[in-house]
Amino acid sequence: MNNEHPTQFDLATGAREPSSLGEKPTHEEIAVLAQHIYEEEGCPFGRAEAHWREAERRLRQQSAGVEAKPVAAVALNEEDRLHS
Repeated sequence: MNNEHPTQFDLATGAREPSSLGEKPTHEEIAVLAQHIYEEEGCPFGRAEAHWREAERRLRQQSAGVEAKPVAAVALNEEDRLHS
């Protein structure tokens, strides 16, 4: 396995360390975060692709310097806004 870019991010938020900002997320980073999201959701069957995409989204946002929010948090904020 290539250890050029060790995984350097907070599993809970997907936040990457400053040294990795601006870099494309590695396969390993995406896989580790996707596994964490899977476990966080109670290990649901059939959601591997959704977890992978969510991990990619969080890491890319973080890489761009944007605070990465979990999709559920974004959806809840939209719901609150619509019912206000």
